[in-house]
Amino acid sequence: MKKGFTLAEVLITLAIIGVVAALTIPSVIVRTQQQEFKTAAKKAYSVLSQAVQLTEVKDGYTFANGGLFVQALINNMNVVKVETFAKNSIPGVAYADPQDDSPYGEGTIFYTADGMAYRIDYIDHQRISILVDVNGDKGPSKISEGILAEASCVGGGYRCYGDYNPEWEDFVLVDLFGISFYEEGYSYIGPFRGYPQ
Repeated sequence: MKKGFTLAEVLITLAIIGVVAALTIPSVIVRTQQQEFKTAAKKAYSVLSQAVQLTEVKDGYTFANGGLFVQALINNMNVVKVETFAKNSIPGVAYADPQDDSPYGEGTIFYTADGMAYRIDYIDHQRISILVDVNGDKGPSKISEGILAEASCVGGGYRCYGDYNPEWEDFVLVDLFGISFYEEGYSYIGPFRGYPQ
């Protein structure tokens, strides 16, 4: 007497495996993508933090230098492409005319060799705010076109603020993060949740 599986038993087993895979694989993909966004944002913050310190210490510029600070910042990073939008209009950015001899200022977008895109959203004598697209213009966000996907928070309350939730556990992250550095020495990083109306 031969022992083995019948064709029906094999097909039923494959069907069960297929259903389990169909139910679990999407959540694994989402979790992996969320972790990739988190890791990339922390890397962008680290790179920017070092570049800001280098610009202040080595080049002697402060945020009050406006476009000259941005130009030195770009020179202190591994930038492969720069776009200036001083005359264009991208939603969410109030463009300031350069106050100095530099063509860079609010609205400047630069891309680094690792594929990230950075946009200077605001700079004055007290702070610089930068919007970071951790996967460049691959989507869902394309900062050079003004397409900005917003993260959402499912936890509610104070947990929806990056200061209180530094690992962003309650957020459904997208590829955009806001990073700000202040003249007083402190900084902020958090998921992009749109601009105040």
